[in-house]
Amino acid sequence: AEATSPPRQERKETRVLSREEEAKLLAVLDRDRLGAAIFVALTTGLRCGELLGLEWSDINWEAGTLTVNRNLVQVREDGKARLVFQEPKTEAGRRTIPLPEEVLKALRAHKARQAQERLVAGCGYRDHGLVFCTSVGTPVNPRNLVRSFHRLCKLAGIERANLHSLRHTFATRLLEANEHPKVVQELLGGSQIGVVLDLYSHVSMDLKRRAMERLDRELKRKALAQEGRERGSPCCRQIVVRTALCMRAQTRKPLQNLEPAEGLEPSTWRLQVACSTAELRRRGRGGGT
Repeated sequence: AEATSPPRQERKETRVLSREEEAKLLAVLDRDRLGAAIFVALTTGLRCGELLGLEWSDINWEAGTLTVNRNLVQVREDGKARLVFQEPKTEAGRRTIPLPEEVLKALRAHKARQAQERLVAGCGYRDHGLVFCTSVGTPVNPRNLVRSFHRLCKLAGIERANLHSLRHTFATRLLEANEHPKVVQELLGGSQIGVVLDLYSHVSMDLKRRAMERLDRELKRKALAQEGRERGSPCCRQIVVRTALCMRAQTRKPLQNLEPAEGLEPSTWRLQVACSTAELRRRGRGGGT
């Protein structure tokens, strides 16, 4: 028994949203007050705890960046669950992420809505400076963010996805855009490049299909080029001239009134008829047949 190795645990395939699913999810985000958090997760790859641990002071509006300084986690003490803020487990987890303009725009709109909630709550609002919080300013339980995500997925018709799928989708979109894995690793806050390559080098079916479509277009281009070379060869021109001479002798019709031969493009036929007419004239002047 000591000489045997334990059975290898198979890792579940990473769930990545397709581009169609991603578009459907984006279309319903405004139907949940935590939709902005889902959007930031999809466009930054932040973990659930990192999202809920963000403070407005972590957003540099002038530089257009977001800095991860802590996580919100749920722990149990004396049989009771409570939410606590913790520092990132690794140094790589403490990172600064440049934000696209669309993300900054969404955060500004979210901050404006949060200010309205603060006015409604009045003195009952407890300001913790959190980017994503409850309607009274307190930290959001991670389970509630998960519930919001599943509710939005149901509205969008997306199945078998979890909140971590957004992180996988973010990484996959970067890799599809030929971004270097090292850059992806740093944006995700991964501690080892091997983990990124193993978990996030998933290539979607859309990317495979686009690659095969490019190959198909290249094969068709080469086939057309080869066909054009064969039509323009001296042997082909001689066959066309001889065929035209025989057809004229049999029908006594002008060459210009003849119908294109089967398998020849009209433009190619007109060029070949012109060559045949020139050949007839040359032979007529020389008395040859």
